[in-house]
Amino acid sequence: MGDQLTIEDAARVVLTELAPGELNYLSVCGDVIFGGGSASRRAMHAALAGHQGSGPTGFGADTVGSVIAFVLTILNGVACNVLSGEVTEGVGWLRSKWSARRQRRAVEAASAHAGLKAKLPALSAVQAARVGRQVLDLALSAGVTEEQAQRVSTLIAAALLEK
Repeated sequence: MGDQLTIEDAARVVLTELAPGELNYLSVCGDVIFGGGSASRRAMHAALAGHQGSGPTGFGADTVGSVIAFVLTILNGVACNVLSGEVTEGVGWLRSKWSARRQRRAVEAASAHAGLKAKLPALSAVQAARVGRQVLDLALSAGVTEEQAQRVSTLIAAALLEK
């Protein structure tokens, strides 16, 4: 196997398609997300929880870093093997909400100590599809539009496929 993909590599691939204007802020946002402490936890929580007030802080937001924060938080979850579990299909609405909340908390608590240079596992097509489904669910629960959530989940899953 060749070079292993890092969080930074995958983030660049995804951001080039989703938000090329935010690529310049990747390093700074990575420092916040992977810096540890309360600022890191707040940034990951904000990226996954969405705005609790009048609208989403998702990809249509005017704030720089909203896409980067979400993508880095998700890739952090992949690097820490938090998002490698089975996707629960066909469960009821309440259980689905409970599972999503539990998953958000697990991703927020995980931290790839190598930061942007943390290695990502190369996933099989089935594993990448499962992660993509989890990314879709997390994006939708963060208030991102369905179209944007589908796009980011597809891009992240594609970046994680073993080559």
